[in-house]
Amino acid sequence: MIQPIILFDDRDFRQKSYSTGRLLRSLDSFECLYLPDQGWITLQKNNFGKAEKNNSNKVDFSDFEKYSIIMIHNSSLKEVRNAFVHHCRSRQRPAKLVLFSGGIPQSSFHDEGDFQLLEINSGLFYHDNLISFLETVEKHGPENVDLREIQFGPKWEIDVCLQIKHKAIRLQLAGKNTSPFANEFKALVSNIRRTGWDEYSTLIHEIRASDLQHDEALFRNWIAQIVQVSEQLIYSKMYSL
Repeated sequence: MIQPIILFDDRDFRQKSYSTGRLLRSLDSFECLYLPDQGWITLQKNNFGKAEKNNSNKVDFSDFEKYSIIMIHNSSLKEVRNAFVHHCRSRQRPAKLVLFSGGIPQSSFHDEGDFQLLEINSGLFYHDNLISFLETVEKHGPENVDLREIQFGPKWEIDVCLQIKHKAIRLQLAGKNTSPFANEFKALVSNIRRTGWDEYSTLIHEIRASDLQHDEALFRNWIAQIVQVSEQLIYSKMYSL
């Protein structure tokens, strides 16, 4: 079986110190996961270091080309981090990328459809949610998974709905003056579009953000519908697990 996922951690002790006992016992059992030895990892880090020393953006990442999902310790990339992210994004088949580090204080998720980037603290990464994610990969394939399952677990879709609902309620409580919340409003529209869920898409298909910002009644009605749809989705997804 071709292993579609690589977990690249250049420090043995980190995995052992952060992981739950269940995760440590399970990692070797996943056929979808490649755990390279320290010799191969050192070889790659030397490659990264040469590019850094020569101040070059031309780095050979070909050894990572066959992996659909790449999980790599952020600091191991050093100065070639941006080049590595670009490589994963611009491949003919973009790779989903997880950057983990103890120095990442708050998780962030970036979604461009085929390309996803999750930045997450090592303590949250080496969690039982990773088991759930790997199980989903083995069941559905690497193309049909979402990196947010690593962050939120198998109920990640509920968390997305809750975030959308809470942001909508915040806008609902803004009163008549919604202009200070323009950026939040745009972020909400963007988050809804990225879900790709039919229940949301029908609400935003024919409406533009500029229309809502200039029509108070339309804006209020739209926000109320977002809250209602989010509640319905949360209920349905809770009982479909």
